[in-house]
Amino acid sequence: MPTSHEFDHAAALYDQVASDIATVLGPPTALLGVETVSGGMLGLVVDATIDAATANVATCIRDLQDSAALCRQRAEACRQFAAEMATYHQALDQWSTEIPPDRVRLDSRPARPNKPAIWVEV
Repeated sequence: MPTSHEFDHAAALYDQVASDIATVLGPPTALLGVETVSGGMLGLVVDATIDAATANVATCIRDLQDSAALCRQRAEACRQFAAEMATYHQALDQWSTEIPPDRVRLDSRPARPNKPAIWVEV
């Protein structure tokens, strides 16, 4: 399972690719010019193709940005769980060292935090 650092890295890569696509491809009309083909059936087909390509680029960028946002959310969940586990380990260490070894503990042991999701790794 990916860790918070790996989720953060993936988010940065998704953001970079989305930015690169927007920069490199941009709107197709910028590459072709406004009046590449005008009028007639071919003009309609070219316009429809350019519109579809523009929509596809926008969809790819949006999907990459959504993936980056999801990775950032998962990285934060991993960080939160890591903090909870650190607190748990600290409490467990304190609990286990507070009483001499020849005595039995009557109080309850600190509870281990539950993993918020199967993909959380620390």
